[in-house]
Amino acid sequence: IPNLTIYQMLEVSKIISCLASCLLLFVVLKLGEAVRMEMTGMEILMLYVAFTPVFYLRGGSVGPDMLATFFVTAEFLWTLYWKKNPNWKNTLFLALLYGLGVMTKISCAIVAVYTIIVFLEKLWRSSNKKDIVGWMKKYFCFGAVSLPLGLWYSVRNYIKFQQPLSYVPDIGRQSELYIGNHTFAARFLFVDLRNLVKSPFCVVEEDYNAPVYFLKSSLFGEFSFEVPLWIPRLLLYSAIGVAVFLVLAIIWNIRHSCDNCGKDILFVSALYYVSIIMFNIKYPYGCSMDFRYMGFLAIMSGILMGRYGAYLERKRYGTTVKILFYGYSIFSILMYLWIA
Repeated sequence: IPNLTIYQMLEVSKIISCLASCLLLFVVLKLGEAVRMEMTGMEILMLYVAFTPVFYLRGGSVGPDMLATFFVTAEFLWTLYWKKNPNWKNTLFLALLYGLGVMTKISCAIVAVYTIIVFLEKLWRSSNKKDIVGWMKKYFCFGAVSLPLGLWYSVRNYIKFQQPLSYVPDIGRQSELYIGNHTFAARFLFVDLRNLVKSPFCVVEEDYNAPVYFLKSSLFGEFSFEVPLWIPRLLLYSAIGVAVFLVLAIIWNIRHSCDNCGKDILFVSALYYVSIIMFNIKYPYGCSMDFRYMGFLAIMSGILMGRYGAYLERKRYGTTVKILFYGYSIFSILMYLWIA
């Protein structure tokens, strides 16, 4: 488009993140169907994903995070499809998703650990040479499509600049964002209740407690807003209620993980969360805790809570659960309509 300023070009580029955020809802819907969620569970999943503010904020920004979340979710979904029906169509489409995902952001390869396990399981269960050869052909084609497409830019930078494949700029220990002087327990194992109630917004130069930062940045990013303070506080308090429900949902899912891909969901969720913690250990800065890196975990959390919510529905507690999630959604809408 001729005669556009650099600022106008940046505004136009937000279309990509916005489109990824919108399309993600359809992928999440298909994911819920793939793991055979009940109606109440699907309602909870879609409410949580549709109205968690990180998807508003990233959907209107310039950066790879929203697109990366879309691809990681699609990779997991298509791995489930492939596990059920490992035909050539699903193999090549899964390879394309991984290629585009890793090209977008190298962290999109994290879910590949799960996909590789699924691939190896199919190979291990093969009973004759013909089946083994057939699987190997598919795996070779999968690699032939996904690896060049996903890694070409990283390889190009390595050749030209000797930049490592997993390169992330390190802003230095002298930065005011450095939080490595705090203990592992203070950063990751405890919930800083004083910080949680002090302010609904993150203070990137001061905050160091990851659980609190994860929660606040999922609602407000790393920003503060000129709104009556009761509005973000209502959203924060409802999110705390959702977080408590998530803890209960995780415990329940661990106990009832044998049906409807329960083990797969728990494994991939744990895998992704561990990768986030490792990233924060390697790069101990306030900005590393931003929930924008963790959009996929919001989706997996929605599935876990949806499964638990469906169980509570059968126990006649479904109305209470729905009030929690509808309240969360209403406060989220109120917050961002107020500042629109």
